[in-house]
Amino acid sequence: MNQYLNKLKTFLFQDNPVSREISKQAVAVCRIHRINAQTTFNVQRVLNKAAKHKNAAVALVISADSSSYAQAYNIIKQIQIFQKNTKIPVYTFGEEQVFSGGYLILCAGQKSFVDNTSLVGNLGVNYTHTNIEKLVTKTLDFTINDFHTSDIAFSHRADSLSKQKEDNEEFFRQFNSHLQDQVIQTFEGLRKPKVKMQPELYQNDLLQGEIYNGKKAVEYGLVDEIGTYYSVINKEFPNCKIVDLTRASTKDIFGNMLELFWLNIKTLPFSVLVRYINKNQQ
Repeated sequence: MNQYLNKLKTFLFQDNPVSREISKQAVAVCRIHRINAQTTFNVQRVLNKAAKHKNAAVALVISADSSSYAQAYNIIKQIQIFQKNTKIPVYTFGEEQVFSGGYLILCAGQKSFVDNTSLVGNLGVNYTHTNIEKLVTKTLDFTINDFHTSDIAFSHRADSLSKQKEDNEEFFRQFNSHLQDQVIQTFEGLRKPKVKMQPELYQNDLLQGEIYNGKKAVEYGLVDEIGTYYSVINKEFPNCKIVDLTRASTKDIFGNMLELFWLNIKTLPFSVLVRYINKNQQ
């Protein structure tokens, strides 16, 4: 039994000459439809597999109309570290809408591509807060008992049922402004040398959250070229197979299950011993 398990484990977790030869002729694809913690995990998994198998390139295909800037920054760092350590190029492709953090990720590729009809940009920060304190107290005649440690605590300022302080609007304006400064700093570090816009357009449009279609984005230097991931990969790497690794493969899932099973098998004698000791101590 152990002999067969060892062979299966070797097949799942170790390279073999055939898989290495195939993987060198492959381009790994990862699709990004929204940007959250799960997306960051998926991108890292794809990059790890591409590095392990020495793929010819990685293609990130992005369509995200809203996103977490924090997770976008994580993905950008992953891309930068991956390209530095492996020298494998990462190409980014924008599809329907590539806004906010999604656009920053698009800028992180060694080459970036969009379709003529793609929409890119929206480098802005938005925080929406709805206050229903008057509705509850006056219309519904409810009494709200609000106990908090400080009037300036964020949880109190953002509470929909708390009476709004006079300086709340200014607080949220400054809050958004600080985040916007970080977004602009990241964008300029990734893309500013390639931008071909008039300074007035750059400051008053692009950095204020304007969006552009693919044709204009290329004209202004916001993206490198027009192209889809399928056409570009076939042109740049004509002999390579396109492998979509967005979802974990059956081999990955089964491999994880086997690894967990193997761990349980190895720790079984120890757990039996612990149970025996506990039983004798009772």
